[in-house]
This record gives sequence, structure tokens and C-alpha cells, in this order.
Amino acid sequence: MTELTKLFKQTSEVTNGSLANVQKYYLGQFNVSNISQLTKLQADEIITVVKRKLNGGNKK
Repeated sequence: MTELTKLFKQTSEVTNGSLANVQKYYLGQFNVSNISQLTKLQADEIITVVKRKLNGGNKK
């Protein structure tokens, strides 16, 4: 889950939001409050979405 944590941190820096709020937003999509509660599939889905948003919506 280290990659996910790094992506959340990058997102909070780009949006000038708090890390806690970024995590809460994405984890809330799966009704969990902690990264460790995500399945591998859920984590991979969030990673894909966050990477896409950080890259300006372009698929890479």
C-alpha cells in the first residue's frame, strides 16, 4: 500500500488539501476508513484513478 500512500500525498500537494481528506475521500468510495481494509483489487482501482487524475486525465 506504499504506492497508494504516496499517491494520496501527491494528490494532497497538488490540490492543497489535507492528506487526511484525500484518504477519506478515496477510501470512502469503498466504505473503509483505513488503507489496510482495502482488497488488492480495490487498491489497484484507486491507484489507477489517482494516477489518471494526477496526469491530467490522460490514460498512460
